[in-house]
Amino acid sequence: MPLNVEDAAVIKGMLLRGDKQHDIAACFGVNGGRVAEIKTGDRFPEVKPADELPPAIAYTPPIARWRTTKGVKFNRDNKFDLQLSQALLCERRLAEIFANAKFETIELKSESYLWERTGNICIEYEQNGKPSGIAVTKADLWVHELLRDGKTLGYLMIPVDRLKELCKRARRHTHAGDGGRFGVYLIPLRDILK
Repeated sequence: MPLNVEDAAVIKGMLLRGDKQHDIAACFGVNGGRVAEIKTGDRFPEVKPADELPPAIAYTPPIARWRTTKGVKFNRDNKFDLQLSQALLCERRLAEIFANAKFETIELKSESYLWERTGNICIEYEQNGKPSGIAVTKADLWVHELLRDGKTLGYLMIPVDRLKELCKRARRHTHAGDGGRFGVYLIPLRDILK
Protein backbone atom coordinates (compact mmCIF):
# COMPACT_ATOMS: atom_id res chain seq x y z
CA MET A 1 0.00 0.00 0.00
CA PRO A 2 1.54 3.37 -0.97
CA LEU A 3 2.08 5.81 1.87
CA ASN A 4 0.47 9.25 1.77
CA VAL A 5 0.99 12.52 3.66
CA GLU A 6 -1.30 11.48 6.54
CA ASP A 7 0.59 8.19 6.89
CA ALA A 8 3.91 10.02 6.91
CA ALA A 9 2.72 12.32 9.71
CA VAL A 10 1.64 9.35 11.83
CA ILE A 11 4.92 7.52 11.10
CA LYS A 12 6.93 10.58 12.17
CA GLY A 13 4.91 10.81 15.37
CA MET A 14 5.46 7.12 16.11
CA LEU A 15 9.20 7.51 15.50
CA LEU A 16 9.34 10.47 17.89
CA ARG A 17 7.49 8.42 20.47
CA GLY A 18 10.22 5.78 20.18
CA ASP A 19 8.36 3.05 18.32
CA LYS A 20 10.61 0.57 16.50
CA GLN A 21 10.81 0.95 12.74
CA HIS A 22 9.85 -2.68 12.10
CA ASP A 23 6.73 -2.31 14.29
CA ILE A 24 5.74 0.81 12.37
CA ALA A 25 6.30 -0.98 9.06
CA ALA A 26 4.10 -3.88 10.24
CA CYS A 27 1.43 -1.41 11.32
CA PHE A 28 1.29 0.11 7.85
CA GLY A 29 1.90 -3.13 5.96
CA VAL A 30 5.00 -1.76 4.20
CA ASN A 31 8.66 -2.63 3.91
CA GLY A 32 10.85 -1.17 6.68
CA GLY A 33 12.76 0.77 4.04
CA ARG A 34 9.73 3.05 3.51
CA VAL A 35 9.77 3.97 7.20
CA ALA A 36 13.53 4.59 7.07
CA GLU A 37 13.05 6.93 4.06
CA ILE A 38 10.57 8.99 6.07
CA LYS A 39 12.85 8.97 9.12
CA THR A 40 15.83 10.29 7.13
CA GLY A 41 13.73 12.87 5.29
CA ASP A 42 14.18 11.28 1.85
CA ARG A 43 10.39 11.10 1.58
CA PHE A 44 7.85 13.60 2.90
CA PRO A 45 10.46 15.98 4.40
CA GLU A 46 7.89 18.80 4.72
CA VAL A 47 5.40 16.78 6.78
CA LYS A 48 5.13 17.46 10.53
CA PRO A 49 4.62 14.62 13.04
CA ALA A 50 1.01 13.83 13.92
CA ASP A 51 -0.23 14.36 17.48
CA GLU A 52 -2.90 11.66 17.32
CA LEU A 53 -1.25 8.23 17.14
CA PRO A 54 -2.31 4.60 17.33
CA PRO A 55 -1.61 2.94 20.70
CA ALA A 56 1.93 1.74 21.30
CA ILE A 57 1.71 -2.02 21.69
CA ALA A 58 4.03 -4.88 20.78
CA TYR A 59 2.09 -5.63 17.60
CA THR A 60 0.16 -2.70 16.24
CA PRO A 61 -2.79 -3.63 14.03
CA PRO A 62 -2.94 -2.31 10.45
CA ILE A 63 -3.32 1.45 10.28
CA ALA A 64 -6.59 1.23 8.38
CA ARG A 65 -8.19 -0.51 11.37
CA TRP A 66 -6.86 2.11 13.76
CA ARG A 67 -8.28 4.92 11.64
CA THR A 68 -11.77 3.40 11.60
CA THR A 69 -11.79 2.98 15.39
CA LYS A 70 -10.34 6.34 16.52
CA GLY A 71 -13.51 7.26 18.45
CA VAL A 72 -13.76 3.93 20.27
CA LYS A 73 -12.06 3.63 23.67
CA PHE A 74 -10.35 0.38 24.63
CA ASN A 75 -9.97 -1.28 27.98
CA ARG A 76 -6.48 -0.54 29.35
CA ASP A 77 -6.64 -2.08 32.80
CA ASN A 78 -4.31 -4.88 33.88
CA LYS A 79 -6.74 -7.75 33.45
CA PHE A 80 -5.09 -10.86 32.09
CA ASP A 81 -7.62 -11.29 29.29
CA LEU A 82 -6.41 -8.08 27.67
CA GLN A 83 -2.67 -8.53 28.15
CA LEU A 84 -2.18 -10.70 25.11
CA SER A 85 -1.58 -9.15 21.71
CA GLN A 86 -4.14 -11.47 20.15
CA ALA A 87 -6.78 -10.26 22.60
CA LEU A 88 -6.01 -6.67 21.62
CA LEU A 89 -6.39 -7.52 17.95
CA CYS A 90 -9.74 -9.19 18.59
CA GLU A 91 -10.84 -6.21 20.65
CA ARG A 92 -9.98 -3.94 17.73
CA ARG A 93 -11.93 -6.09 15.25
CA LEU A 94 -14.99 -5.81 17.48
CA ALA A 95 -14.50 -2.05 17.82
CA GLU A 96 -14.27 -1.83 14.03
CA ILE A 97 -17.68 -3.49 13.78
CA PHE A 98 -19.23 -1.03 16.22
CA ALA A 99 -17.47 1.99 14.71
CA ASN A 100 -18.77 1.15 11.21
CA ALA A 101 -22.22 -0.21 12.05
CA LYS A 102 -25.42 1.73 11.56
CA PHE A 103 -26.67 1.53 15.13
CA GLU A 104 -30.05 3.01 14.32
CA THR A 105 -30.75 -0.07 12.21
CA ILE A 106 -29.36 -2.95 14.27
CA GLU A 107 -31.94 -5.71 14.40
CA LEU A 108 -32.35 -7.36 17.82
CA LYS A 109 -34.48 -10.47 18.30
CA SER A 110 -34.92 -12.35 21.56
CA GLU A 111 -35.60 -16.04 21.84
CA SER A 112 -36.58 -17.76 25.06
CA TYR A 113 -36.55 -21.51 25.55
CA LEU A 114 -37.15 -23.19 22.18
CA TRP A 115 -33.62 -22.61 20.90
CA GLU A 116 -32.31 -24.79 23.73
CA ARG A 117 -34.86 -27.53 23.21
CA THR A 118 -34.60 -27.68 19.40
CA GLY A 119 -31.02 -26.54 18.76
CA ASN A 120 -32.37 -23.97 16.26
CA ILE A 121 -32.78 -20.23 16.21
CA CYS A 122 -35.90 -18.84 14.61
CA ILE A 123 -35.57 -16.04 12.04
CA GLU A 124 -38.81 -14.34 11.03
CA TYR A 125 -39.37 -13.56 7.35
CA GLU A 126 -43.14 -13.02 7.22
CA GLN A 127 -45.98 -11.76 9.42
CA ASN A 128 -49.64 -11.97 8.45
CA GLY A 129 -48.66 -12.87 4.88
CA LYS A 130 -46.42 -9.80 4.46
CA PRO A 131 -42.58 -9.67 4.39
CA SER A 132 -41.04 -8.88 7.78
CA GLY A 133 -37.91 -9.54 9.82
CA ILE A 134 -34.96 -10.70 7.71
CA ALA A 135 -36.90 -10.10 4.47
CA VAL A 136 -37.16 -6.36 5.07
CA THR A 137 -34.37 -5.42 7.47
CA LYS A 138 -32.03 -2.58 6.53
CA ALA A 139 -29.65 -3.42 9.38
CA ASP A 140 -25.97 -4.28 8.96
CA LEU A 141 -26.01 -6.59 11.97
CA TRP A 142 -28.55 -9.03 13.34
CA VAL A 143 -28.25 -9.57 17.08
CA HIS A 144 -30.02 -12.64 18.39
CA GLU A 145 -30.49 -12.72 22.15
CA LEU A 146 -30.66 -16.17 23.73
CA LEU A 147 -32.65 -16.22 26.96
CA ARG A 148 -32.95 -18.82 29.70
CA ASP A 149 -35.48 -18.34 32.49
CA GLY A 150 -35.96 -14.73 31.42
CA LYS A 151 -32.26 -13.89 31.72
CA THR A 152 -29.87 -13.20 28.88
CA LEU A 153 -27.53 -16.12 28.36
CA GLY A 154 -25.74 -14.54 25.41
CA TYR A 155 -25.98 -12.70 22.12
CA LEU A 156 -25.22 -13.93 18.62
CA MET A 157 -24.10 -11.05 16.42
CA ILE A 158 -24.34 -12.02 12.75
CA PRO A 159 -23.77 -9.81 9.71
CA VAL A 160 -27.12 -9.62 7.89
CA ASP A 161 -25.63 -10.76 4.58
CA ARG A 162 -24.29 -13.90 6.27
CA LEU A 163 -27.62 -14.54 7.98
CA LYS A 164 -29.45 -14.26 4.66
CA GLU A 165 -27.12 -16.90 3.23
CA LEU A 166 -27.89 -19.18 6.18
CA CYS A 167 -31.62 -18.61 5.63
CA LYS A 168 -31.36 -19.79 2.02
CA ARG A 169 -30.27 -23.22 3.28
CA ALA A 170 -32.57 -23.31 6.32
CA ARG A 171 -35.88 -25.08 6.76
CA ARG A 172 -38.94 -22.85 6.41
CA HIS A 173 -41.79 -23.11 8.86
CA THR A 174 -45.09 -21.42 8.15
CA HIS A 175 -47.89 -20.73 10.63
CA ALA A 176 -45.43 -20.26 13.49
CA GLY A 177 -45.63 -18.13 16.60
CA ASP A 178 -48.63 -16.35 18.09
CA GLY A 179 -51.74 -17.59 16.32
CA GLY A 180 -49.69 -19.02 13.43
CA ARG A 181 -49.20 -15.53 11.96
CA PHE A 182 -45.48 -15.87 11.21
CA GLY A 183 -43.25 -17.47 8.63
CA VAL A 184 -39.81 -18.33 9.99
CA TYR A 185 -36.54 -19.96 9.05
CA LEU A 186 -35.20 -22.54 11.48
CA ILE A 187 -31.42 -22.32 11.52
CA PRO A 188 -29.49 -24.96 13.48
CA LEU A 189 -27.08 -23.29 15.88
CA ARG A 190 -24.31 -25.57 14.62
CA ASP A 191 -24.74 -24.13 11.09
CA ILE A 192 -23.91 -20.63 12.28
CA LEU A 193 -20.32 -21.68 12.95
CA LYS A 194 -19.78 -23.55 9.67
